Amino acid sequence: MMRPLLIAMSIVVAASFWPRSAQADSALKITRTQFQLYRDYQAALTDARVEKMKPAKRLPAIARNFHVKLAELKTAIALGDAEAGQVQQSELAAIKAAFAGTPLEGKLGQVRVDASQGRVIAYVEWFNADPAKLNQEACWVAARTTKAAPLVGTIDLYAQDAAAKTTRVYSALIDADRAANIHEDQIVDFAATRYSRLFEKHAVSAAP
Repeated sequence: MMRPLLIAMSIVVAASFWPRSAQADSALKITRTQFQLYRDYQAALTDARVEKMKPAKRLPAIARNFHVKLAELKTAIALGDAEAGQVQQSELAAIKAAFAGTPLEGKLGQVRVDASQGRVIAYVEWFNADPAKLNQEACWVAARTTKAAPLVGTIDLYAQDAAAKTTRVYSALIDADRAANIHEDQIVDFAATRYSRLFEKHAVSAAP
């Protein structure tokens, strides 16, 4: 029996707990799970054991290693070949446009998306003028980002002081599936309590 090809690499192949409406907002057809599979497939092709196989045996072996059906792998590859190069810009544009009509409209700073690995990361900065609203604003960042950019798996969010823009006043990470639990109509009531526990917070410090 073949040993795992990539011991250090894992892929989530179970059904995603992603809201249908969020995926519908994306301009891309590829899903987060398919994009992860595509990136893992690309890495598998560089594995010495795969390189030694005959071309016809490579895809079936990779599919078995990742515990997916061959047809699922082929679909992910087709979508990845067509769309992987668009993921970064598509998700970035969607995030930047997602805050119209929210308390953070006009308050965003730098926004970046890293789609170089299977798990896409969004980096979102905003400027805070009222420390009492930091938890609420963090919830808005998480909720709107995860709805607008369904391929993003992790959101790295941070706030700078609006009056001293080199001073960081908030820093946290949140998994996209956890962010999907934030309901915008409940942010005011639960941002500092129930929703605050969804974030992995970091100590804040002055930005370089």
